[in-house]
Amino acid sequence: MVALEIVALVLTGLGLAASIFYYANILNNANKTRELQLKSQELATETRQAQLFMQIYATYHSEEYIKAFEEIMNWEYTDYDDYMSKYGADVNPEAYLMYRKVFGYLEGIGVLVRRGLINASLVDDLMSGFVIGFWEKLGPYMVERRRQMDWPQIGEQIEYLYNEVQPIVERQRRELTTQSSMILS
Repeated sequence: MVALEIVALVLTGLGLAASIFYYANILNNANKTRELQLKSQELATETRQAQLFMQIYATYHSEEYIKAFEEIMNWEYTDYDDYMSKYGADVNPEAYLMYRKVFGYLEGIGVLVRRGLINASLVDDLMSGFVIGFWEKLGPYMVERRRQMDWPQIGEQIEYLYNEVQPIVERQRRELTTQSSMILS
């Protein structure tokens, strides 16, 4: 009778051990599956970012955009009032449309970067000069327009984009300078 009880206890123990092993194996497989799903999602996100960015990049290289940007970069003005007298919507609708085209485009990119839909380093790699040039040329006008027209959000996404891209550019410039110095040594 004691032998039968021992056999029952041994079988119960073996059953319990098998259950634990089986459950541990299921958890391990579930973790591996979750890791693969996360990697797959990351890859899909990177792919979507790249596709979105290439669509943005196509506009960036359009003749119409390039002409508008180059024209804006040639504008000369001394302050907000001078800007408005030369390029404001009422006095120069064509110039204003060029401004709106470039402004809207860069503002949209700023929103995408802020929302994490594209990475600021992608913008830096291909168009940081345009972002920096535009903000440094028209940022003072936009800041004054915020004050003059009580429009605090005008250009906020471009300013955000500038503030995200500028440090990347500076860091890369330092890295390139360091690398160049090491090569020349």
